[in-house]
Amino acid sequence: MADNKMKIGEMLASSGLITEEQLQSALKSQSQMGGTLGENLIRQGYVDEAALLNALSEQIGLQHINLTRVEIPPSIQRQVSVETVRSRRLLPIGFEGKHLVVGMVDPTDLGALSEVEFQSGHPTKPVILSASHFDEAIKFFQSEGFGEKPLRLQVERSPRREKVDRNLPAFLRTLVSWNGQDLHLSAGAIPSVRVDGEILRLGVPALRPVEVEQMVYGILTPEQRKTFQEYYELDFAYSMDGVGRFRCNLYRQRGSIAFTARHVADKIPTAAELYLPDFLRECVMQKQGLVLVTGSNGHGKTTTLANLVDAINRERKVNIITIEDPIEYT
Repeated sequence: MADNKMKIGEMLASSGLITEEQLQSALKSQSQMGGTLGENLIRQGYVDEAALLNALSEQIGLQHINLTRVEIPPSIQRQVSVETVRSRRLLPIGFEGKHLVVGMVDPTDLGALSEVEFQSGHPTKPVILSASHFDEAIKFFQSEGFGEKPLRLQVERSPRREKVDRNLPAFLRTLVSWNGQDLHLSAGAIPSVRVDGEILRLGVPALRPVEVEQMVYGILTPEQRKTFQEYYELDFAYSMDGVGRFRCNLYRQRGSIAFTARHVADKIPTAAELYLPDFLRECVMQKQGLVLVTGSNGHGKTTTLANLVDAINRERKVNIITIEDPIEYT
């Protein structure tokens, strides 16, 4: 998979859509934050989603599917399990002859195609699916149920025109008020917020290196500053009264500081909202044993564990010890 992603990155660089420096920066961000290479390029403001999808479609020879122009009936949705849809970030679209057309956020994931073919019993035809459309589809399933109603996706987003003050507290308030997931700051780039998979730039000019450093250093403790200056990377939690809690990542990029803050929800999602299978709940109710929750960054490991720990706390009379760094759910 890593080789395939690098090849896609090289294709984008050779086509002139991104520079080699931007590619390396996005690859580093991907290793820290998870997601696909394309998502990280969009997250850092190097490309917009439409340009990326067009380039990918041309370079790797796959069609791009627009979920606002198709309807996916329940029978097609149920060709694969909801767990596969969520973990592999794909969606069955319909049949083209004997082939099941599968929209994929990462069309290079050959293992995902094999999994779909095994579950559905049909050969597959991959097409490119945008991350923002996939996220909207997941929201639809959360409200309407998976495989219960036809998926009719309408994605309409008005441009953000609110004036935002040029400081970190204002950026974090904007992240929360827009119901965003991540805030991204880096030198030479306009601050941006990821909302439902779409990168929205804030209404301020690009930040200078010294501005990013001053903003971020203002929320670090002396110990955290020392750690960052020694290792050039730092993960930490930050709370802002009346706003919320954030999981933050600070790292060096092209000789200057880059910063990402992910908003941590105050409420632990329910098992139904996370589409957790019933057997997981049964596992954590055992008196002894070992349960491993694994996966890529940003795919819900911490949220899943928080839900399971919460279930133990509610249903069993036991002491619970957790070791976390940083602590997200309290």
